[in-house]
Amino acid sequence: MRDRLVQGLGLLLLVAGGLWFVSRTEWVDEVDFRAAQGEAAGNPFHATQQLARRLGAEVTRATSLSPLPPRQATLLLTSWDGELFPGQMQGLRRWVEQGGHLVIESSALDRGTLAEWLPIRPVRGAASPKPAPAAPPKVPDEDDNALEATAPTVPRKPSFRPIEPPCRTFVEPAGVPPAYPGGPRRFEVCAMVLFGTGLSTRAAPLWSLVGPGGPMVLRVAVGQGRVTVVDTPGFLRGEQVLWGDNALVTAAILQIRRGEPLWFVAEASRPPLLRWLWDRAGAVLLLALCATLLALWRGGVRFGPLGLAAATARRSMAEQITGTARFLRRSDAPALHRAQLQALERAACAHLRGYAHLDRPARAQALARATGLDPQALLTALDPGRTARRPAALVPVLERLETARRLLLQAPGHSHPHPDPQTTRTSPHADPTR
Repeated sequence: MRDRLVQGLGLLLLVAGGLWFVSRTEWVDEVDFRAAQGEAAGNPFHATQQLARRLGAEVTRATSLSPLPPRQATLLLTSWDGELFPGQMQGLRRWVEQGGHLVIESSALDRGTLAEWLPIRPVRGAASPKPAPAAPPKVPDEDDNALEATAPTVPRKPSFRPIEPPCRTFVEPAGVPPAYPGGPRRFEVCAMVLFGTGLSTRAAPLWSLVGPGGPMVLRVAVGQGRVTVVDTPGFLRGEQVLWGDNALVTAAILQIRRGEPLWFVAEASRPPLLRWLWDRAGAVLLLALCATLLALWRGGVRFGPLGLAAATARRSMAEQITGTARFLRRSDAPALHRAQLQALERAACAHLRGYAHLDRPARAQALARATGLDPQALLTALDPGRTARRPAALVPVLERLETARRLLLQAPGHSHPHPDPQTTRTSPHADPTR
């Protein structure tokens, strides 16, 4: 009995504690907003593309207008790099006129390539959007002041809740076919900026959405195709498609239908320049880099010579004379013969009295008596005109003259202390064979 009483009392205390805890606490739900991650972090049209995929469209992200989308497709174009390439904007016009659907923002209407053929113009001096009305300040009463005075100060976490954009009502004007069956509809459009420059057209619109500040969307026919201009900056970007009736308006702007192609060409989907160059011309970049490095290496300052310098040495006089004689024999044999004759005449004038006044036969006889050589062979060697000019025939003649010169220098008793002045004047050249 005592145990049951203790158990009952404990259960009563537990129930009382639970009731007190529930009465003293407040349970609320908080949404934790996180920054975009993955593909959504680098693709501003991620939410719009996911909406189109859920509705059955075939979404394609392209990096350029080459190639163009297939006919009857919808193209959301926010990248205008195609203007840099000749013929691409003309091809875009032909694509629209043949049945394509082009969707652009009003900021692109100032481009001359579109103004030539697009019947929609921006309205200058359009009324700027009015800011959303602020909520009136709450006037505290006496009870609130007393509660605030007695309540303890609790530090609050900083709020990361995103600012909700203002919403306004937009309607489909009368006389314009509605985007959805059932007649004209009203849409609650929520966006940070509800209007841009303002739109006007000289053609009958195929579809339009009008608000307090004028048309937000205009669609006109161009040839067999159509062009839709959105005047709300950034309406199709980011998470704005999740607010209000923005998803319905986005589907009407892009005319999303199951199984039809929908192309997105935007700057965010383009790869970096260096990666694009490497993918397209990697081999050319490598060759250019190697050529640049080679040019820098060739034009740079060297630390020393490419090889060891050859040791300097002087050639002997005999080698110099021998080399000069070989050169003259190949190039100018008569000059070599004259040089040998001058050397012999200088030695004969120094050792034979009156040699300079003798004629050629007498000189040959005088040389023959002094050296013992054949006078007829000497006479032939002394005559420049009768000496063969061929190198092979000149060798024995030069040997005979050099032999006579050396025998004169070695013969005793025929020296002359002073050379003949006349011979010195007529033979100014040095002896090349000495």
